[in-house]
Amino acid sequence: MPARRGDCTTRSRLRAALLWFAAGELFLTAARAASGSPQILLQPADAVAREGERVSFSLQVEGATPLAVQWWRAGEPIAGATGLSFTTGPLTLGEDGDVFSVIVTNALGEATSSNALLTVTPGIVVAASINRSAEPVLCRGWPLMLAVALLHPDAFQSNAAPFLITGTSGPWFNALQLDVRDAQGQPLVWPLHAAPFTNETVPLTGESGPRMLWWLTPEETAQLPLGDFAITATLNTTNVTRPDAWVGLVTGVPVHLTMTNEPAALKPSRSTVSSPITPSCLATVCGRRARSTPS
Repeated sequence: MPARRGDCTTRSRLRAALLWFAAGELFLTAARAASGSPQILLQPADAVAREGERVSFSLQVEGATPLAVQWWRAGEPIAGATGLSFTTGPLTLGEDGDVFSVIVTNALGEATSSNALLTVTPGIVVAASINRSAEPVLCRGWPLMLAVALLHPDAFQSNAAPFLITGTSGPWFNALQLDVRDAQGQPLVWPLHAAPFTNETVPLTGESGPRMLWWLTPEETAQLPLGDFAITATLNTTNVTRPDAWVGLVTGVPVHLTMTNEPAALKPSRSTVSSPITPSCLATVCGRRARSTPS
């Protein structure tokens, strides 16, 4: 039997009333949420990252404004961390196991999030040497070769996920920063020459990694002061925006260099040598700290 016009009109009015009622309930629910005590809708999640990388924690919350947010780390409030998300600085292995949480308050109450666990795994290794030694003794007037190599944290594993290393502009090694300091910790500027590499990106895999070289000529080392120095290499790609590139900051172990005068027996002006040569710096051209031998 065909529906009568009055029946259709009644059903249409009924549907409209139901929709209006549902919309009203949603509005009231939202209004109650926006005018009540804080309620955390999405908790901060656990995070895993490599040493040198950053991680971000976030949450979703509702409640009457204004809402005051404070992030906590290992039971202590984090200065300035008062937004709905928090991003760490470059991580260290010492931060492995840290616990993050957040407390949200307003005039009607407060809400505390569940804990988010941070796991930090070993990161890229920045290995430096001078003349193939980590503690060289170098005579002034002898050549200096500084090498910096990047090693994958899963070195020698063929299935290790590769990292793409790049600088913000120009060759990839622009992401490497060198810091030279004297025994008192004062920064110095040495005229180190960089090898003419032009690759803008290099892959770092479990089986191979990039290496960069800098050098000083004998004439330049002759002008260096005597004493002990520390040369530290840092890989810094924190400003890199390329999506597939590794972003982070890791610092290597300093190379400790001792600069000394060249013994008279080794100077070019001396044409003959009548006794065995055993100066402490003789072996440094091969990058090893020489040991004194009996004369």
